[in-house]
Amino acid sequence: MLLITLKKGSKSTQVDFPEFPHEVSLSAFIDYEKAYSALTEWRTENENENFASFAYRSGELKHVVACINALIGQDISDTPIEGFRFTEKEGVADDVEASLFTVFNLAAVCMSKYKETVYTGDYWFNYKGERYYIPAAYVNEMTKEVRYADVTAAQAIEALEAWRLFETVQKSDTDGGYWFKTILNIIACMARTEDAPEFPSGQTEIDRYLSDRIQYFKDIDMQAGLDVYNFFFGMSNHYRPTPITPSSSKK
Repeated sequence: MLLITLKKGSKSTQVDFPEFPHEVSLSAFIDYEKAYSALTEWRTENENENFASFAYRSGELKHVVACINALIGQDISDTPIEGFRFTEKEGVADDVEASLFTVFNLAAVCMSKYKETVYTGDYWFNYKGERYYIPAAYVNEMTKEVRYADVTAAQAIEALEAWRLFETVQKSDTDGGYWFKTILNIIACMARTEDAPEFPSGQTEIDRYLSDRIQYFKDIDMQAGLDVYNFFFGMSNHYRPTPITPSSSKK
């Protein structure tokens, strides 16, 4: 993680700037992706314009600012274009002068460091000091890629219970936040600890369980979030044959 200093008149503000995917929250990544997609769409619509014109430069700046704002959670619209400095968070390196576009390019570099991993067994991840896993048996059962020789009756029942909870939440998605909710819901419904209790059965208990779990996992990082999504859907062409990778890392 880098420390970025934003100059704002006679004052300055310091915020963390991610170098690696695990330093980006899943929610910030998705906000960044939306902003970056809007930038890409705008550039396509204006590809025949004069890149040096005031109209083009101001439009591009607006979208670049939106991308950075989404990633760091800080409004940089009143920071001069040359008003950025970077410092290693441990303080072992000298300050580095940077411009708005340097910051934007570093954001793309951070995104490009996400690499999809192919998992052949359970997916394990750490969160808030706890060790969680999503059993491969769940994925096999839910994506219809069932290999009964590898799934005990107890695992199949547990997997179907987790899937029931997942479908319950997905039905209530009405505000367009499907991608973020999908990942959170998978984690909330299916992430287990080795001593996890049984799933709830009554609707009231289910609602409370899901609400508490989604709130608990809402700060999951980009690396773990995308790994979960690609682990779950990547095992079946029935759902999503193309894995999620950051748009800004694609050339």
